[in-house]
Amino acid sequence: MTEPNLLSSLAGFALYFMIAVVMIKLLLWAYEKLTPYDEGALITENNIAAAISYTGAKIGLAIPMAFACFQSVGIFDFIIWSLVAFAAQMTLFGVTVFARPLLISQIKVGHVAGALRLAGSSVAVGLLNAAAMSY
Repeated sequence: MTEPNLLSSLAGFALYFMIAVVMIKLLLWAYEKLTPYDEGALITENNIAAAISYTGAKIGLAIPMAFACFQSVGIFDFIIWSLVAFAAQMTLFGVTVFARPLLISQIKVGHVAGALRLAGSSVAVGLLNAAAMSY
């Protein structure tokens, strides 16, 4: 690779990486605001269940975002697919809470099994979401 091509590739990497970091931070902030409990406060209080469920959501969002970054034809395309990934995670959360109404109170009191179920579902949806992002 010649030097101008390397610099161009590095610039493209930096642009996509910075946008991906900003997007995941914004989407995780929105996730925290839309869920009925404060993950940040619960995690600060050493609530392992909250940390597990939040980490599952983070991974479940990062997987399709990584695939979208790889697959996208431009920045706007990447942003749209990131928003689709976020919508899938929020839909999963809503369906799970609807199907298991005690889950919220269980996570608030540190019920690890419920948090693992939610985290596993978040990762599974993220993987399926990423696989479905094909052109």
